[in-house]
Amino acid sequence: EQTIQPVTISMILKAQPDGDSGLKLQDGRSLYHIKIVGAVRTFEDYSTNCVYTIEDGTGLVDVKQWSDVNDNAAQTEIRQKASKEHSYVVVIGQVKEFDGKKTVVADSVRPISTGNQITHHMLEVVYTGERHKRPVAPQGIGFGSPAPGYGAPLQMNNNNNTESKMLVLEYIQAESGKSEVGAQIHNIAARFPQM
Repeated sequence: EQTIQPVTISMILKAQPDGDSGLKLQDGRSLYHIKIVGAVRTFEDYSTNCVYTIEDGTGLVDVKQWSDVNDNAAQTEIRQKASKEHSYVVVIGQVKEFDGKKTVVADSVRPISTGNQITHHMLEVVYTGERHKRPVAPQGIGFGSPAPGYGAPLQMNNNNNTESKMLVLEYIQAESGKSEVGAQIHNIAARFPQM
């Protein structure tokens, strides 16, 4: 649950409180660490921190990065490159809410190295959102691509999905100890033709 979630700023701004544990996205995912990619619109440097205003086409958010007395020359150079207005940056940090305003407390703010990072980030946002909507696939079926004709998700025809899933899982676990390649998908299909 504490993995880095690629998100858009709009998703951050629409996130709702989730008890004492922080914020939750509209699709139910918890926000702990986030990753955003956007353009620096304003930059303010203070003695203890610097504040970026980042825009990604979906909204604006303030990003606060605390200064470290142990900053080396490389970190200072990264900060100078990232602080240029209208330059694109990758931000990794945590979303905090103070007086109803959401702010990102940054662990890392780095300039992007290529424009492809913007597109890649947006694709990551869509992929993780769609992946969250789908049920988790069974694990331990084997390595490589699925056998021809078995690429579709496992569908259960009877009403007792939990019992069927447990039978398949028990079979996979039993077969995985018999060989180095684990349970073969065609053997599973042959063992459970009714599913």
